[in-house]
Amino acid sequence: MPVVLTIWSALHGDRYFEKIGAEPHQTKDGRTITLGTWCGSCVICGGPYTVTAPLDPLAILINRSGSFAAKRPV
Repeated sequence: MPVVLTIWSALHGDRYFEKIGAEPHQTKDGRTITLGTWCGSCVICGGPYTVTAPLDPLAILINRSGSFAAKRPV
């Protein structure tokens, strides 16, 4: 069963991200955590993109970096 994260914003309403993978990651302070790879759609162009973020939804909501908003230019 897929894991789906729903993020709500006043500007864009409900946004859905599906977890497509997970991998261990070592933090700067030496702890090992698991990061998830989430797939969603860009609010600007509608195209799919992925973002790597903690598996804990609360940690994602506290991190207001905008990673889940739109694709970044390459």
